Amino acid sequence: LDYIQYNPRVPSEIFLQNVSNIFPVNELQYILAKLETDKRRESAEYIGELFYNTDGHLEYKDNPELIPVKEYPINKSNANTGCFIIYEMPYKQAGEFEPPYGMYLAGYDPYFQDVSTTDSVGSSFIYNKVTKKIVAEYVGRPETDKKYNENLKKLLKFYNAKCLYENQIKGFFDYLDSTNETFLLADQPECLKDIIQDSRVNRGKGCHMTTSIKEWGERLIRDWLLESVNLHNLRSIGLLRELILYNHTGNFDRVMSFMMVMILDKETKRIVINESKQANKLMHETGFFSAFNKLTDNVLHDQQFS
Repeated sequence: LDYIQYNPRVPSEIFLQNVSNIFPVNELQYILAKLETDKRRESAEYIGELFYNTDGHLEYKDNPELIPVKEYPINKSNANTGCFIIYEMPYKQAGEFEPPYGMYLAGYDPYFQDVSTTDSVGSSFIYNKVTKKIVAEYVGRPETDKKYNENLKKLLKFYNAKCLYENQIKGFFDYLDSTNETFLLADQPECLKDIIQDSRVNRGKGCHMTTSIKEWGERLIRDWLLESVNLHNLRSIGLLRELILYNHTGNFDRVMSFMMVMILDKETKRIVINESKQANKLMHETGFFSAFNKLTDNVLHDQQFS
C-alpha cells in the first residue's frame, strides 16, 4: 500500500488507508470501480419487495419507487428506509416451494431504533454456501424496527436461511420469539470457544462481540476476499465501500453483518466435520467396518472361485 500511495496510477490511490485495515484495499477499489462504471449492473439487480400469495408462499415483485441504501458513509439527512437488493433468486428444486435447507446462510447486524441521530442502519446479507456468493442484502432504517424485522423475516424464509445475528441488541430475537419463529436464528456458535478460552457467555442464539472475536472475524473476511473468485463475484457496492474504509473506530454495519455470515459458515463446516467423525467412530464401535470388510472379502473370494 505504501508503494501504491507513492506511485499512484489514479488519484484515488493517493488516499489508500493502510492503518488497521487488513483487507486487500487496492483490489477492492478495482472491483468497486468496475461495478460503478458497468451500466449493466443495476439492470441485473432485483429491487423490490416480498409478499405472501394466496397459497401462503412468498413471492417477489418489483417496486421502482424503492431506493436501496448503497452509500457509505451513511448520510443521515437522506431517506435511508432501504429495501431488498436481490442479486440471485433462490434456487428451488422442481416442485419445491423452498430452497434446500442449509444452502443459504444469513448474517444480521441490528441497530438501536431509539437513537435517531446515529448513522447506523440495519444490515443483513444472504449468502449461498455452495457458490460462496452474496445473493441478497437488506440495508436500511425504516420508520420502525418492527418493519425491519418483518422484512428480514420474509427474506430469511424466502431463502430458507438460518441467521446469525449480533445479540447485544435483542429486538429481532424478541420479535421472532413473539411469533414462535426463533428457529430462524442460528444457535450461539460452538467455534467461538476456540477463540475465547473458558468463555461462560451463553445466550442461546446469536453471537456476542468481543475484541478477539472481532479480530478473528476480520481474518475470516480477509481470507475469503483473498480467494480471487470470491472477490470478483462480490456485487455489493455498499459493502465494498465499507471494506475499503474499514478501521477499528468507525461504524461499519455491513462489514459486521458479513462477519456474522463468515462465522456461521465456519460453524456449519465444523458441524459437518464433527458429525462425520462421530459417524466414523460409531461405525467402528458397532463393528460396521469389520462386518463390511468381511462381506467384501467373501464377495472377492466368490468371484475368484467362479
